[in-house]
Amino acid sequence: MITFINLLHFIFLFLPVLVFFIPMYIVKPLFKWAFLVLILTPIHWAFFDNHCVFTIFTKQMGNMRNVETDSGFSEKYLKWLYKPIMQILGWNWDEEGINKMVNLHWGINFILLWYFLFFIGKN
Repeated sequence: MITFINLLHFIFLFLPVLVFFIPMYIVKPLFKWAFLVLILTPIHWAFFDNHCVFTIFTKQMGNMRNVETDSGFSEKYLKWLYKPIMQILGWNWDEEGINKMVNLHWGINFILLWYFLFFIGKN
């Protein structure tokens, strides 16, 4: 179950990239709902002490052992992507640096969604 939730979490984070590779006839009817959920995602963190619901579920199941920050999923599964970018930007691998990187990732996701909405989907 933990693996399934983490897989959903991972796909969800990279859906704004994946949408460019999925055929339009599949994306078009689902995009408006996916767009809404994705743009509302960072808002729900405020209600859960800056945590994602997926991360809370997997922490409760015991998956986030040996993590040093509150961003357990990012620390455990996205270090391969985040840490090199953070080093280039001069950010430390700590709570503050990971939070900055998570916000950068979501900013890029929003730009990709905006581009897809207005230039690829056009509806």
